[in-house]
Amino acid sequence: MQPEVSTYLNSLTGHPQGDTASWKARYEPLIDHIDDRFAQQFEDEQFIAPKISVVVVAWRATDGVEKALWHIGQQRGIERHEMEVILVDNSDVPDGLASLQTSIDHYVDVHIKMKGNMGLSPARNTGMAYARGELVCFLDDDGLIEFDYISVGLGYFDDPNVCAIRSRITYVNHPYFTTLAGHYDRGPMPLEDCLVTEGSMMIRRADYMAVGGFADQLYGHEGIELTFQLKQHSPSSKVLYVPDMVMHHDYIHTWQKFIEKNTRYIKLDAATDKRTPELQTFMDEFFARRFPRSPLPPDQYIARHLLRLLKYVLQWSVRDQD
Repeated sequence: MQPEVSTYLNSLTGHPQGDTASWKARYEPLIDHIDDRFAQQFEDEQFIAPKISVVVVAWRATDGVEKALWHIGQQRGIERHEMEVILVDNSDVPDGLASLQTSIDHYVDVHIKMKGNMGLSPARNTGMAYARGELVCFLDDDGLIEFDYISVGLGYFDDPNVCAIRSRITYVNHPYFTTLAGHYDRGPMPLEDCLVTEGSMMIRRADYMAVGGFADQLYGHEGIELTFQLKQHSPSSKVLYVPDMVMHHDYIHTWQKFIEKNTRYIKLDAATDKRTPELQTFMDEFFARRFPRSPLPPDQYIARHLLRLLKYVLQWSVRDQD
């Protein structure tokens, strides 16, 4: 990443504000180029905006990204022209996702190449700045959504009080590691929740922009902070966990990732000085809630307890070092 780009990125604090043009101006210095299939058509007054914009942020070319795009392209219950797919290429190599060009040409409508890895929150906010749908869906670049994911999610927004929803998530290849993600599966019934699955959620575009989206410098608990902002903006609004909108995604897939992720969250949980008292109270109340959870088979139940024990040992080690 060029030094001037890094300096500008580090200067971005808080949340983007204003209209679409203001958001685009904020993130324009971070963008290398944009390939937008609908740019000219959108200027036509007869152009019909899509119902939903799907934003995927990818930072490296993998089979997972290709599979994720394929699953998006196979959605049932919605016409292709009713959905636009925005791929934010957050890679830090010059050719970016070039090896995936065939899939990009086939499934992606707006390809935004950033000037390096700008972090998830700025990249997601950039995708939102160029989204045209009334609703926006954020998806992980290695998350495999079921083929009715979009149509099921759209149905929940028939309730005008629903401003955002998050999905249920199940494992792909690593059931044992994924047992640590207690927030992935809240059971069989919809309920009020926070946007703790930032890479598997839908939100009304107007509400997202009204509260400034994800905080640019926040990496970890950004979905809870976004939920707090939404509730501050409109206390009667609903943020729901919906069990019938399903993504398949592994929470952790290697022991190295186990160490990295848990170390990062231990340090993040200790960084309370950067939160307002109101946000800290909101987070404390959220983490104190007891949510329902689907029962685990015996082997996964045992694995979860053993992994939790290892997690506690890691916590003690990290805290002793600090």
